[in-house]
Amino acid sequence: GQSNMTRPLSGTLHAAQEIAAANYPLIRLFRVKETTAEQPAETVDGSWQACTPATVADFSGVAYFFARDLHQRLGVPVGLIHSSWGGTPIEAWIGDDALRRTAIHPTIAARWEKDRAEFAVRKIRHPIEQAVWKQAEDRAQATHTLNPLPWPTPPTGPGTPYAPSRLFNGMIAPLQPCALRGIIW
Repeated sequence: GQSNMTRPLSGTLHAAQEIAAANYPLIRLFRVKETTAEQPAETVDGSWQACTPATVADFSGVAYFFARDLHQRLGVPVGLIHSSWGGTPIEAWIGDDALRRTAIHPTIAARWEKDRAEFAVRKIRHPIEQAVWKQAEDRAQATHTLNPLPWPTPPTGPGTPYAPSRLFNGMIAPLQPCALRGIIW
């Protein structure tokens, strides 16, 4: 899922050795900038880079290992387009037309309307909820117990990455002219 794909190679096991050995000129990396859009965009922000120790540390570790293994096994060039945003819901990654054709669309639409209505208040309350959670977390760590509070979910509303279809519009729709041989998630 999104959170796994966003973990950089620098955050993986044996990262220093993997980064130092990541000299693969036939593996190319493209990172799509995290972007939301109301309507399907035509372009994305990013550029292709050869896979080197200088370029791979902040790239998706999962994607890097996949490409490295594929390149080594098949001996073919591999281009990776990394388009993810950790902690986001699947409905943000589905185009509006496709989302409207699902059986769950009415539920998603109702939740989105509720989230939009509560957005202004949630934006104000969220930092307070985070501070309360942090205090509980500090107490739990000091006493070697678990924090009893759930992580406060960020406010969902216009311009956030949680809105239905907004990540598809900004980060997937512009890639549609590309010919892809596979997708990993």
